[in-house]
Amino acid sequence: MIKLILKHLWYGITWGCVVLLVWIVWWDVTDSINLQHFFDNPTSSTLGFVVMFIGLVGGGIVYDIERIGFFMKLVIHVLLGIGFLLLGGFIIGWFTMESPAIIVYNIAVNVLILFAIWVGCYFYDKRRVKRINQKLQERNAMRELDTE
Repeated sequence: MIKLILKHLWYGITWGCVVLLVWIVWWDVTDSINLQHFFDNPTSSTLGFVVMFIGLVGGGIVYDIERIGFFMKLVIHVLLGIGFLLLGGFIIGWFTMESPAIIVYNIAVNVLILFAIWVGCYFYDKRRVKRINQKLQERNAMRELDTE
């Protein structure tokens, strides 16, 4: 179990670093936002991304627990993801304490983005499972023909 936890933790840290680097390169190349906040606070920005992705990617460990039903796994993963996303956002400084309305707006936007990503992953995985099942059925049908 410790090995599994460390594996998911490592995946979260790795994805956090990769996404942060892609994010920096993208906005530097397109010059679409000012990266001064990142360069003024590189440690908090890096730590924030790592924390977010530990929850988003590493939180997928709940799917390896067999005693819990799928719906409960889904709820736990979404809540972990949102919690770590918000924690990382506060560490990075996305959610400033200027006004409650701005905080609520930023949280809502981030939760919607997270939800959209999850829906995309869900349908991708569903399609992948369907293909795998189809290949298994074809393989089983071929084996039945061979045994006859």
